[in-house]
This record gives sequence, structure tokens and C-alpha cells, in this order.
Amino acid sequence: MKKNTKIEVCWNDIQSTSEWLTEKIANEFPVCKCRSLGYFLYKDKKVLRLSSTIQTGKDTDRDCTIIPVGCITKIHRLK
Repeated sequence: MKKNTKIEVCWNDIQSTSEWLTEKIANEFPVCKCRSLGYFLYKDKKVLRLSSTIQTGKDTDRDCTIIPVGCITKIHRLK
């Protein structure tokens, strides 16, 4: 994938609670399903990096979100 390709990443995040739960409810407690939109920066076997904001002038500064590859369920290219 080329740098700055617009993408949508669907991924599962950790969810926790400190409340008392029955074992049945604890076993059914879901992960937090997330969706991130941004500009592709880099992907290897461990992480995907994307930016929601990039500079378009002579500077190439950007923000960065890092998502572990094992948490990703789908990646869609956007137009």
C-alpha cells in the first residue's frame, strides 16, 4: 500500500471493567469494536501506522495512530 493512501481500519480494542460480574457475564463481555480513518503510513508484521491529519506543504509532519496488527479485522481503501 502506498504512503498516504486513505484507509479505514476496523479493529478490536481492549475493554475492561472493575465491577463485579458473574462468571457467565464475564465470559460474554465483548471487546470494544473500533473504526479508524486516516492516511496510511507504514505496516509490518507487528503494527499498522496511520495519520488522521497530514501536512500538505513542504513539511511532511503528521499525527500518528499505531494499531497492533493482531487487533485488526479489516482494512478498506477509501477514495
